[in-house]
Amino acid sequence: MATPQEANLGGAPDAQGALPRGPGVYALVFALAQDAVLPVGRSRAERFAAGYYVYVGSALGGLAGRLRRHLGGLRRRHWHVDALLDAAPVIEVWYLATAERLECAWAARLGQAPGFAPTPFAFGASDCHCRTHLFYSAARPTLAALGWPGAQAERVRAENAEGAKDAGA
Repeated sequence: MATPQEANLGGAPDAQGALPRGPGVYALVFALAQDAVLPVGRSRAERFAAGYYVYVGSALGGLAGRLRRHLGGLRRRHWHVDALLDAAPVIEVWYLATAERLECAWAARLGQAPGFAPTPFAFGASDCHCRTHLFYSAARPTLAALGWPGAQAERVRAENAEGAKDAGA
């Protein structure tokens, strides 16, 4: 597995932190500092316990563009994950450049990994048969927990994490 490097994911990629422009699968690792009540869908809110959350998504139109959208600050809410992006900074991104749809396979792997618990709501899974694509961990998760050959990890620079945290303000 690759050692995490710092990446400038919110702006123009630098030479070390450049992400593939092609399709892929990714996971956003969030650090929620305190309990929060967040919208889940259009008509309800749920309690999120303080801790770490890992959201799995696909970027068939391109990893770099999708991750810039998630980490770039102000945005119109479109996906379930946008509510979490407003409340907690992304501290790391896991990704794999591939045209294969591996989002559900990654979600299944995390659902079985020690220390991870699937959230009780269908976060990010409205277009598949998965229970959820969002997982909770009391301890900071690592890419090793996913155990997927070829997957990479990138730490998110503080300015990008703050941008994600302050996006709704």
